[in-house]
Order: sequence, then structure tokens, then C-alpha cells
Amino acid sequence: MSQKVVLYYAPGSYYSQKVFLSLFEKGIEFDEHIINILAEEQNAEWYLKINSWGEVPVLKLGDTYYTESENIIDVVDSTFHSGPRLVPDVETELGADVRHLRELLDDIPVDVITYGVSAHRKYITNYEDRPWLINRFTRKRIDSSWTAREDEYRRQLLTCKPELRECFEKKLGRSSRRHARVLDENDVGKCLDNLEPVFDKLEERIQKTAKENESGQETWLFGPEFTAADITLAVLMIRLTMVGVSRRFFSIEKRNGVFDYYIRMNKKPTIIKAKEKMYTMTGIVVRQKLRAAGKVTLKIGAVIALLGIGYLGCKEISKILSKD
Repeated sequence: MSQKVVLYYAPGSYYSQKVFLSLFEKGIEFDEHIINILAEEQNAEWYLKINSWGEVPVLKLGDTYYTESENIIDVVDSTFHSGPRLVPDVETELGADVRHLRELLDDIPVDVITYGVSAHRKYITNYEDRPWLINRFTRKRIDSSWTAREDEYRRQLLTCKPELRECFEKKLGRSSRRHARVLDENDVGKCLDNLEPVFDKLEERIQKTAKENESGQETWLFGPEFTAADITLAVLMIRLTMVGVSRRFFSIEKRNGVFDYYIRMNKKPTIIKAKEKMYTMTGIVVRQKLRAAGKVTLKIGAVIALLGIGYLGCKEISKILSKD
């Protein structure tokens, strides 16, 4: 395959993470174009031309742009024949099972859970997994950030080109609905409750697969091959751990099959590589704040930040200051 592959993505985006993990699984080399969603780059006119929804990720293959993470994974798997078969033929029993589980996992309102748990701390089960998020994502900050975003959409509706009005109207409506859900404690609780039967099915599936394969053989959801369903589950489990609710859904004591899957998953080379890329979001946040301040203020702030944001953040700040 000689077509150039370019991925437009944000490292912290759940849907971007699914796509770059799929590219790693297939062993595909790709050029990267990071979209700084904190600076609203996804709403820039040039980007809206390639994705009218103004969302990440977008995959460019040759001269064609593809959107929607699940669709991109389908395209990647059907285009490239290296690595595992991520999307088995849906006419087969395996393909039908993979598709069913993909649809089940894709219906999970990850954004509501991500921000909703931060807004309503009562739902957190493992604070130790999210120390850097505790002060950054409070209910007040989430509400303020979402309100500011919606105000910006309203401003853009008044100033944008006519052909972009529909895009910003949809973005405003979608953001307003999500905002309301995130601030609704009962809605967030219901989303978490609805995850329980999903993980019951995952536990059953993992146990069934283990019994169907040779003793001691490393298996995933449907056998020794890592499928598109595994990709979504892996990213979901990483996200649930990050927001501090993983212990509710999988642990040594609860759903041991899923927990064992999680432990093995985190040792997988492609997962390790994907997690390293996810954490580059720290560098993006730091760069944006450093640019917003002056160089002098910046370096003072950098010293303070070195004490608080951890090893990955320290490395990023060192890189930035070395370029000044």
C-alpha cells in the first residue's frame, strides 16, 4: 500500500485513541497532525472542510478523508492486510459476535462518564488512579468550561460563513445536551449503572473464550487475535481507570476474568505505545499555558509545574524550555 496515511487527532480524545491503537495493531506507519482541541483548532475553517462536524479523529488515506472512529477502523482493516484481522467477516459467527460487541461498547456515553464522574465525586472508587485530575476537573470548572464553549459557538454562529452555520448549530445543540447530562448527578449515576450488565457480558465472554482455547494460551475477547472489539474495550478500560471508577467494574474480587484481561492488556506492546501517545496531552496543555503567559512568567510557572504534574509533564516542559 503506497497511499500516504495521515491521522488528524487529539491524544486525549477517546475516539482518537481507538484509531491510533488500530493503526499500531496493523503496523501502519502514519503521519500525525495533532489537533489542539483546547485551543478550539477543531473549529478552524480549514478543519471543518475535512470534517464538517468539527470532531476528531480524521484519517486521510491518499486523497480521501474518513471520519467516525468505528468507520475508520473498518477502513484501516479492509485496506491494510498486515497485522491481525480486526474486523472479521460479518457473515461468519465470529464476525457477527465482534460486530455485536463493538456496537454495545460504542453506545456507551463515555463523555458523560468522563466529565460526570469528575463533577460528582461520590462515584469515584479509586482516587489513587487520578491524582492529577482531582483539582483540574471540578464541577465548577467543568460547568464554566462548557458554558464558555457554548458561548463561543454562539459567537461563531454570528460571524461564520453561511455554509458553516449548520455545523455550529449542531455543535451548540450537542454540547448543550451533553453539558446538561454531565451536571445531572442522577443521569451520571444511571450511565454507570448501565455499565454493570455490559461488564457482566464481557466477563462471560472472556471466561467462555478462555475455556474454548488451549490452557495457558493468551486470549482476548474472541481468541488469540486482538479484534476491533478488543480495541474499544482496551481504550474504555483505560478511560474508566483514568477517571477513577475502574474498581467498580473490574478487580481481583469483582469480575476476575475482566481484571486479568486488563492486566495482560497493559503489558501488550501496542497498548504501551498507545498509552505513551495518550499522555502527550500533558505536553499540549503545558505548551498552551506557556505560550499564553510571557517567557519570564512562563519559566517561573514551569518551575512550579515541575513540582506538581509528574514525570511526563516534567519531560515536556524541559523540551519546551530548551527550545526557547
